[in-house]
Amino acid sequence: MTKKLEPSIIPSPGGLSEKSQALWNTIAGKRICSENRLALLLVGLKALDRSEEAREQLAREGLTVTNKKTGVIHANPLLKVESENRRTFLKIWRVLGLQFDPSSKPEWEPWP
Repeated sequence: MTKKLEPSIIPSPGGLSEKSQALWNTIAGKRICSENRLALLLVGLKALDRSEEAREQLAREGLTVTNKKTGVIHANPLLKVESENRRTFLKIWRVLGLQFDPSSKPEWEPWP
């Protein structure tokens, strides 16, 4: 049986980006209180951070890479990293029953 924590602000765990920390502070302890759901939220936020890191690196490197030996152009492998982590975040978001509310201004921006 999962332990339900008292509704309150639960400090964000280390290792999250500022955006994910703001999202954690908006949700954890208010809309998500059980330990299992908090753990799932953490996994989702880490996936969001990885997808953002991949997106930033893609912006620097470009969408394609050239094989040094053959000169063949391939899709940058980070495209898959970004896509899989974004998909993981969205899947967890849905499992947790969370939705973006366009009528309220969140403390964080979901995507630039």
